[in-house]
Amino acid sequence: MTDIRGYIAAGFAILAVLFALSTYQDIIHGNLNEGLTPGWIDFAIAHPTLFALMLVAGAALFGGSFNAAVSNT
Repeated sequence: MTDIRGYIAAGFAILAVLFALSTYQDIIHGNLNEGLTPGWIDFAIAHPTLFALMLVAGAALFGGSFNAAVSNT
């Protein structure tokens, strides 16, 4: 384990792919409302300040893979 940030970023990239696949399956099965609504929207509405801090910290530490995971969920 030489680069823990690299492992975490790779984990976020894997999560992005899995969430994109889940969204794709929801849309294909006819559940457009579930497929097109991001999963984090309820948390963001309930805790906007905490959510904003999480987005800034995640983007600063992990970059593009974190942004991809957030945009696909």
